[in-house]
Amino acid sequence: MTGLTPSTQYIVTVSACSPAGCTESPVGNSGDDNDVRSGFKTPEEVPDAVSPPFVVSSPSALFLTWEPPSRPNGNITEYFLYHNSEMVYRGKNRQHNITGLGVYSTNFLVLGACTNVGCTNSSQVTALTSQLPPGPLHAPSLTLLDSRTIFVDHLFCPRHS
Repeated sequence: MTGLTPSTQYIVTVSACSPAGCTESPVGNSGDDNDVRSGFKTPEEVPDAVSPPFVVSSPSALFLTWEPPSRPNGNITEYFLYHNSEMVYRGKNRQHNITGLGVYSTNFLVLGACTNVGCTNSSQVTALTSQLPPGPLHAPSLTLLDSRTIFVDHLFCPRHS
């Protein structure tokens, strides 16, 4: 048999046919010698199709969530989260906050998922923290030039860190 799925329980039955009809191995697992049905479970493999995390950003933090791999190929034992090539999370939860980041900073993220056999990483995703709105604003200076014209002068102040 080929094309089986890792970490999956299979039951195999045998059918025998002649011109008089067909007979299939018994359905019940009675343990008697006439039961030619057999069951087995394929071994685990490393996960396939690990997706990168979903990101919600704020000016100084990233809130990350993720789904289990679409093809886990076994029981997921833990997740690893890498931020700018440094491991920032290891565990079984499917969310994590990264705080203390700079405003509008570039962040590289990779998620790893593991079974007892090994781990597989997602593709790298790039996430930006949010920008802050401009401010503070000062009231503009208005000069009435005539009955239909006003001159507006405005001073922008850069944000201080």
